[in-house]
Amino acid sequence: MGDPRWRPSPVETGWVDTSTGDPVTGEEASPYAEPVYELPILWRTSWIWVWDPHQEAVMKYPPGTLC
Repeated sequence: MGDPRWRPSPVETGWVDTSTGDPVTGEEASPYAEPVYELPILWRTSWIWVWDPHQEAVMKYPPGTLC
């Protein structure tokens, strides 16, 4: 990517009842159900390789550090 600040768009990863904080199966489970969005699982669980123009090298970052 040409922009070093680029990140993938968050994706829906589940649902939560906002009145209790408990996970639910979807909007039919509770009138207070809302989707939960996170970065894609590979972005959160895999090592990320990114070009660093200051170091003029590809740098390796641990999972979850570029969120």
